[in-house]
Amino acid sequence: MQSQVKALVSLGLIDGSFISLDSTSIEANTAKNNSKSFDKTRFDKSILPKSDKDCKLGVRTASNAYNEKNYEFYWGYKNHILVDAITGLPIAEVTTTANITDSEIAIPLLKSTHSWLPLDETYFIADKGYDARDIYNFVHDELHGHCFIPLNQRRTKKNRKTLACGNPICEAGFAMQKDGHQYLKGSIKQKYRCPFHCSILLNTIYFKDLSLKNINYAHAFKIYYIRNSYQLHKNFQLYENTVNKLKDFLA
Repeated sequence: MQSQVKALVSLGLIDGSFISLDSTSIEANTAKNNSKSFDKTRFDKSILPKSDKDCKLGVRTASNAYNEKNYEFYWGYKNHILVDAITGLPIAEVTTTANITDSEIAIPLLKSTHSWLPLDETYFIADKGYDARDIYNFVHDELHGHCFIPLNQRRTKKNRKTLACGNPICEAGFAMQKDGHQYLKGSIKQKYRCPFHCSILLNTIYFKDLSLKNINYAHAFKIYYIRNSYQLHKNFQLYENTVNKLKDFLA
């Protein structure tokens, strides 16, 4: 394919200024992909299909709608295609097993393409499956280009109220406080907690006792995040004093 693309570049049909990347699923020829199958283990990734030992278990959206949240599993492969966004002509492609995510293949494919087709100052267009920090950094730092990728909400609540500084507001109307980071592959997640967070034991014992006029105040004690190392105390007198102080504060 490289020779054909270089010929198109010499003719001025492709210049790599606007490129787009997407993938399409390829189902393996196996009974495990039959929706009418009664096999309870057909989506067990440890049990490979007998007819195709090379395929892997993957996941895809049920439709191409932007806000689609329904997913389905399948056995097979993925075909990743990099195209010229202006003409729609393919530039490069690679086929992987279905368990390889879109964001994993983006940088290797862009890097290999850039080695024989200059993609300097390119505009990279992709869907929310490519919303990863590493991709943004590679396009900006290595290609000196720009990304046009919609944000992947990743199951966040819709219409979450936030302050001007970016802190979300909890269900009781209080500004939530930052509570550390979670380091994921390709991104960093900021954690927040309610300002009146408490242990599960305190929440269980005194939740009914906080029967105030405004029931929304009770949400102030909802636990949004508890550290794994957080130990439950057994000082009930401390609990009682804390709750009394909170009652006086909210009265």
